[in-house]
Amino acid sequence: MSQKKKSLDALQEYELCLKMEALKQFDENMFSLQDIEEVLNNAVNHLPDKCREYLFLAGWRD
Repeated sequence: MSQKKKSLDALQEYELCLKMEALKQFDENMFSLQDIEEVLNNAVNHLPDKCREYLFLAGWRD
């Protein structure tokens, strides 16, 4: 594996760790279920078509 690929993999792993830590720190009591659903639906609506199709096939519900 090239050094460039290893560096990219390391950066992606670090980014994933940061995202997981942010999710662990999330306080679901700060937002209502409606707020969370609105944010998720907005995010999904901004995904490329293929990503939305994958979520639909995987069982995502609006």
